[in-house]
Amino acid sequence: MATFVMKIKANYVTGRGKSSKRDFRFLDEHTNLRNPIVRGSANFILNEPLEVDLNSSLIVEHRGDVFFEMQVNGMACIGFRFKDCPLHVLEVISDFNLQEKFNLNMGSECDLELKCHSPNFVKRYFWKFMWGSGQSYYDGDKYIKQISRVRFIYRLACQSRTFQSSRIS
Repeated sequence: MATFVMKIKANYVTGRGKSSKRDFRFLDEHTNLRNPIVRGSANFILNEPLEVDLNSSLIVEHRGDVFFEMQVNGMACIGFRFKDCPLHVLEVISDFNLQEKFNLNMGSECDLELKCHSPNFVKRYFWKFMWGSGQSYYDGDKYIKQISRVRFIYRLACQSRTFQSSRIS
């Protein structure tokens, strides 16, 4: 499947606060960012499902999460997808506060640039089945718990975990 550096529009949404409790210092040795990574993440909802090309942009895999190179509004950042992350969701961290730098409010549109491709037909079909109603991943834990009961179908609509990289730790 062909991978391209794609420029896409995405909308900022507030998350559930889980990344604000995480320590991302383990990434400092793997990135080209000038300063330590700021706690918390910016959450973006894409208009369509996209799979990140982990073979060409992976920085590191850590505890089931994959971290990859990307840009937000032309600035170098680190995107990540947690285990079983839906294909229309991207979380972004950086060495600056994204919300303050870009004055992000719920629904703010940003330009993202990353190496990715459209998922195959099967993944798109199952993604449409799980998320086609417009339901945001961040609308609530209740929805996540409901769909997690159909784990097999849910996983078919998530970021692929297969990659080959020497930068895995």
